[in-house]
Parts: sequence; C-alpha cells; structure tokens
Amino acid sequence: FSNFSITEIESIAPHNVGEDTKQVPPNFITKWHISEMFAKDSVQFVNQVDSLLKYSDNFKTIIADKDGLVNISRFYDDMNQTVLLSSKITADEEKEVTLNFDYADHLVILMNSEILFDGGMDFRPPPDKGIEGRVFVNDEKTILRLRKGVNDLIFMLSGDIRQKFNWCFIAKIDILEGISIE
Repeated sequence: FSNFSITEIESIAPHNVGEDTKQVPPNFITKWHISEMFAKDSVQFVNQVDSLLKYSDNFKTIIADKDGLVNISRFYDDMNQTVLLSSKITADEEKEVTLNFDYADHLVILMNSEILFDGGMDFRPPPDKGIEGRVFVNDEKTILRLRKGVNDLIFMLSGDIRQKFNWCFIAKIDILEGISIE
C-alpha cells in the first residue's frame, strides 16, 4: 500500500434497540417453541414428533428476527441435526387459510398431527434466489385446515452442512380474520 492516510473519526453512540420502529407484520408467525436437536428418523419421524411433544415443557421459546426469519443457527450449530418447532393458532371457527413459507434445508410441516408438507431444498436454486439459496416467505405455500379452537402447527426442520449458516425458515398466514397466533 502507498499514499494513504488514517484519520480518527468521531465515535457514534451505539444504536439503541428500542429506537428501531420496524416491526414484523402481524400475519408472520414469529413466536415458536424449539426442541433440543435430535437425529431425525426418516421413516418413523411422525412417532418422533409425538414423542418430543410429550416433553414440550422443555422447549425454549424463541422469537423471529425483525424480518420474520427464524435462524436456527443462532441457537444451535450442528447443521446435521433436526429440531422441532411448535406454534399455536387459535381459530374462532373451522376455516382454511394459506400458509406461505420458505426454509433451508429440509422441512416437514404438520397441523394437528396431519402432514401437510415434506420437502427438501433444491441445491440448484432458481436464479432469483442466488447461489446462497435465499429464503423468501412467498416461495412455498400450503393450506392449513384450522379447526375451531387451538391448532398445533409443527415444523420439523433439518439442517445440512452444505448450507452452513443457512438453517432457517420464515412463515406467514395470508388472512388473520378470526385467527390469533400465539
């Protein structure tokens, strides 16, 4: 290096978290209860879900980032494991709503013990997602058949070392009329 100089700049007060006014829209599911990591049984995974839910008192409560993304890498670092996440949705009557979501790396979604989605991420993502395999909330969708009262939404999310630091998901419900999200 040559012909450069260093100038001291005035220090700036750190950003106060309370000053940030950006909020996640209310239709995003931002509060989740997360299990400890476990090795997923690819055949008997529904039995694993039932077994883990018996001990849901041991789950930790986590909150999504300000953009609605839930980054599991913030809580666990073993990308070859699986976690179970649960959230409760209460409906004032039976209804169907659309759940928009995206994820990395493999996701199983269950609603009231019914499998709604079981898919893995494509490691050759479309050009608009970039080579990093970005996660966008409107990439995937499924129908939630809500019964009147409390409904259990379960995400079983598995990571993969090929997507280091990209073990995450995002989810929102299209219409909140008559619905409350825990």
